[in-house]
Amino acid sequence: MLLTEDNRVNQLLVQVMLRGWGLHVDTASSGSEALALFRQHQYDVVLMDIQMPGMDGVATTHLLREHPDPARAATPVVALTAHAMHGEAERYQKAGLDAYLSKPFKQEALFHTIANLLDLDDAATPPPAAEVVEEPTPALPPASSMT
Repeated sequence: MLLTEDNRVNQLLVQVMLRGWGLHVDTASSGSEALALFRQHQYDVVLMDIQMPGMDGVATTHLLREHPDPARAATPVVALTAHAMHGEAERYQKAGLDAYLSKPFKQEALFHTIANLLDLDDAATPPPAAEVVEEPTPALPPASSMT
């Protein structure tokens, strides 16, 4: 599993969930890191934060889809985003992502999304856990004026 998420708190929460299910997870903090890991390793699913500095999740997914191995280019990608407006799921699907989870999401939603993408029996439900939230980027202190 490849997790692409720039927020350290969200990284930790999702890593704990995935590892609790016995899954191996590599984590990238940016689109460019995700591309480098994707080129080096084969993944069953990519969890892709949409809002990242630099290259966003949609642009990163487009580049993943250009992998020369058609099977790897078709790796399922799940959009993870704080945007929960009507039509977002369709927009991400048109952009090449396979599924969509709005933050905050529950562990069960992530579990069922992954199970559906991998055609696994998702009858077992993981125990409840913390929600993943979109942490605000800390504001810089105001610049002191020089007089």
